[in-house]
Amino acid sequence: MMGGFHWARVWHFAVMCGLVLFVVGHLIMVILHGWNNFVSMLTGWKKNPEYLP
Repeated sequence: MMGGFHWARVWHFAVMCGLVLFVVGHLIMVILHGWNNFVSMLTGWKKNPEYLP
C-alpha cells in the first residue's frame, strides 16, 4: 500500500516531524502572545483585572 516497510517508515517519520513542528509552532505562539490569551481561547472569557470590582 505504501511501497513496503521502508517507505512506511519514511512516511511515518515525515508525518511525525510535521506534527512535532505544528505543535512546537503553536507552543511558541502561545508563549509569545501570553498565557491569558490561550486560556481565554479555551474558556471563552478573559479576566481583566482593571474592571474587577
